[in-house]
Amino acid sequence: MRTDSLSGFEQANKYVIMDAQGNHIGYMAEQDKGLANTMARQWFHTHRSFVTHVFDRQENEVLRVSA
Repeated sequence: MRTDSLSGFEQANKYVIMDAQGNHIGYMAEQDKGLANTMARQWFHTHRSFVTHVFDRQENEVLRVSA
């Protein structure tokens, strides 16, 4: 979970994906679904539903994870 260091406000997660050699192969980003999801992130932290999208380097979606 990404947190703004000054305010403690948790933001949608975003990651760069690298292979074992350190080459950039894609991205992963949590879908931000508006105010209700933003508030759930603040109150429930990791105990909440989410949708994460995985993209290749050309920003084509290759996988979607819902939990």
